[in-house]
Amino acid sequence: MSHAAWFPPANRTAQNYESAVPRPKQQKINVLVLHTTEGNSWPGFGGGRKAPNLTLNCTSGKPQWRQHWPLPCASMALRQPSGSPSTNRLNVCQVELVGTGGWATRSNPHRDYTVSGPHTDWTRPDDMMLRAVADLIAWLHREWELPLAAPYPFGDWTGNHNHRMTAAEWSRCTGVCGHQHVWGNDHTDPGAFPIARCLAMARGGSTPVPRPAPATPKPKPTEGDDDMQDKCGCWYYPNPKDKKTRVYMIFDTSSGFCDEFSNGAGRGALPASYVNPIAKGLGTKPWFEVTSGHAKRLKADLEKVRKGV
Repeated sequence: MSHAAWFPPANRTAQNYESAVPRPKQQKINVLVLHTTEGNSWPGFGGGRKAPNLTLNCTSGKPQWRQHWPLPCASMALRQPSGSPSTNRLNVCQVELVGTGGWATRSNPHRDYTVSGPHTDWTRPDDMMLRAVADLIAWLHREWELPLAAPYPFGDWTGNHNHRMTAAEWSRCTGVCGHQHVWGNDHTDPGAFPIARCLAMARGGSTPVPRPAPATPKPKPTEGDDDMQDKCGCWYYPNPKDKKTRVYMIFDTSSGFCDEFSNGAGRGALPASYVNPIAKGLGTKPWFEVTSGHAKRLKADLEKVRKGV
């Protein structure tokens, strides 16, 4: 049986790392690992050294796919601890979903979501978002005989570590799992992803599991232009303990452009009447909050884009 190397809807040229970061071919594909990027734009993936096989971005209101290596090449989005078994090379296809799974840390297990904007919450995806993932699963089933099953429940981050596989379980794993399940890793994405609904779609059936009720609305960031393009506007606290100093950042993931401004140390947020026209004039996405660590990573990835790395 011949196996297709490229997912038909995917862009094969944007962020293709086949030549820059060659990867070994796996014998087959019998596991799909789902990740969330914890951001709302295309990540830089360290020039390919942290990339999955494919990335799905639904923030424009329609699914957009990028494929970074052809199958069955191994990708690089999982941590590889010392010893065996392998994580990235164990007959695995990996997918990053642009958005959030409600990521938290052990030191801050009740951290609020820090990603906002349309079509970014993968714990409550709409039918368009879920159908896009289901289409990939169905394609992998047809082309690579990926089992239409999820061996472990997808829990929210407060319970993810209850489902972490042992090395032996990971070696035997087939079907769809999350980063939250993979042996030797400690991330909790993609959170409470509705895997039952997604697999029902992939099988060609209806969606028997109802969509969860919306969470209690949180205060929205100031809004700019809702047109989702490559340009983004975000803000962060350089010092998380100092909530009176806010830095705004405008950037373009295509060109690597990045510019920061603020109201000055200790002077709080700039008024919406000032920042919203900037967002509208530059055509950026709505302003959203990121952590200082996320901002640092964004700037490093943008610098690589400017350098063509």
